[in-house]
Amino acid sequence: MLVQLGFERSFFTASLAAVQALDGDLFVANASKYRFGTRDPFAARELDAMKKVSGVASVAPLYGDWQDFFWTSPVDDKPHLVRVFAFDPDAPPVFSLPGVGDRQAALKPDDTVLIDSRSRRFLGMDRPLISAKLNGTAVRVVGTFRLGPDFMSDGTVVMSDRSFAK
Repeated sequence: MLVQLGFERSFFTASLAAVQALDGDLFVANASKYRFGTRDPFAARELDAMKKVSGVASVAPLYGDWQDFFWTSPVDDKPHLVRVFAFDPDAPPVFSLPGVGDRQAALKPDDTVLIDSRSRRFLGMDRPLISAKLNGTAVRVVGTFRLGPDFMSDGTVVMSDRSFAK
């Protein structure tokens, strides 16, 4: 029974780590979302309307994808599905993770990324990297952070909203 409780606790801890690392006072999610990893973005006009609400200091969209980004591992040279988070590097920090908020400015050039050094070892993100491939495109690694995998994702990459759109 204690083993089962351990599995349950690790499931919740890993599943909530990314949500708990968000830096903000109020988060708005689309009403049709039933979990964090679901696609259903806000229209830009809705975000603009949120900025005009009295008392709101800033609005910072966060983009996430769990299904479309493949990291080519330097360990086995094979593509592996990873989760990606993206945001405007000129906006206030979206994550409170050391290595993300303090390295935001490094994400301004296109095709620059931060990688999760706690990702599963077969991804090779736990070693010093200068460059890598994401969806077959060369990216420059400008830093690391520590988040860790969850039950859906083996690793995480963070980038600017412009690189994400590209």
